[in-house]
Amino acid sequence: DNKSLSANLTFVREHEPNNITVENINDFHDNRTIFRSENIKPSLKLNGDFKLSKNRRISISWTNTYGKNRYSRQYEHSDYRTHTDVNENLFKSSVNANFTKQIRRNVLSIGLLDSYTNSNSSYHGQSEKHQNLTTNELILQSGLITTFNKYLMLNTRFGCSLLTYQLKETNSTNQIYPRINLMLRYTPSANNVFSLNFNTGNSFPSVNTLNDVEQSVNEYMIKKGNPDLEMSRLFNTAVTYNLVAKKINLQIMAINNIFTNLTLPLYVDCGDKILYTFDSGSKLIQNIAVASGTYSASKQLRFKGEVAYIHSSFSGRYNNHLGTLRASFDANYILKNFLFNVSFKTPERNISNSGVITKDFIHYNVNVRYTLNNWHFELGTVNLFSKKQLSEQIYNSSAYGNHTTYYDRTQQSNIYVKVALNMNKGKKQKVRKTSIDKSIDSSIMKIQ
Repeated sequence: DNKSLSANLTFVREHEPNNITVENINDFHDNRTIFRSENIKPSLKLNGDFKLSKNRRISISWTNTYGKNRYSRQYEHSDYRTHTDVNENLFKSSVNANFTKQIRRNVLSIGLLDSYTNSNSSYHGQSEKHQNLTTNELILQSGLITTFNKYLMLNTRFGCSLLTYQLKETNSTNQIYPRINLMLRYTPSANNVFSLNFNTGNSFPSVNTLNDVEQSVNEYMIKKGNPDLEMSRLFNTAVTYNLVAKKINLQIMAINNIFTNLTLPLYVDCGDKILYTFDSGSKLIQNIAVASGTYSASKQLRFKGEVAYIHSSFSGRYNNHLGTLRASFDANYILKNFLFNVSFKTPERNISNSGVITKDFIHYNVNVRYTLNNWHFELGTVNLFSKKQLSEQIYNSSAYGNHTTYYDRTQQSNIYVKVALNMNKGKKQKVRKTSIDKSIDSSIMKIQ
């Protein structure tokens, strides 16, 4: 009753065999790119939860991960050849400890998070180089949840973050930033909730950009990391209103995000070649308005919808802005063992935090599902009356730009049938959802 201990051992393997891409530039000369990768990641996580007294509790987790990563790329165009082969050994260790204490109607908490990464990479082929990168993030925060009365609650967390990283044979970067998390919630009635949130945070750039390795993308472009990138900061402000009624659930949000020292691609014209590197001299301001909700017309019929407007504005080294309107709708009707579903989503035109603009197309699906004991049948359509649908990616800067269209076969006009059998024989068991971190940490600078 007072303590629990657990251990989780996971093993993740990700393998991408030879991936061959043939491109035609301006209908003149084909080029051929072959890349492959393999990642192996065993991980051990230890958890402990201890009830010290009636009102005090401490929880600790310790995770150790080893990564064995390999990446290979070969590019051919006419008489031009380039080849890169990289092997990496990566070790990551993180400790997360939290202490909580109940004080009447208030809750005091103290949290500590420390995450350490060490990467050793060997580059062969075009670049013969050994690289060692160490990073560490230490976060210490103290929080207090104060309940003033049945209408008003304030959650405050204050602390700081120490970020350190060093590439071998370069100067170490050490920076301390304050961290603030505030949430004020007002509940005038059981059905209405207003909340105001303010958060500040920071992060260092992705480890695969913090290097001084130079690789040829093709005969026109060179890619190189930048070990002198600044750490990015985030300022988030959000106002939320929730309405929870018998048939209606409504949420309205207004969000403002500010990113400073944002790491973005940087293309520099060097005469006969383009240098593709990274820069942290840009700022991004996002303003978001979202309204979403569900309506239960009856036990059998339910509707769900969302409307959102997002405006992103970049300034500094990279300048661009884009506003987009998004809307989606979903309806479900249940009739005995049948479930009828109709969904619809408008086309979107978004700009990512890296400055890449993506365009998609209208999506509309209709399907009917039938369930009998352990059998599940589904008949559906996707974009049934649409012609060929292409998504786009666009990037433009003063030195370089590209426009890519790609084809997703699963989102073209089609009709599909699904049949599933759930086999659960013998004693009834509760199905446990396993949470496995399948992400691969790597400092390898890839060209894909």
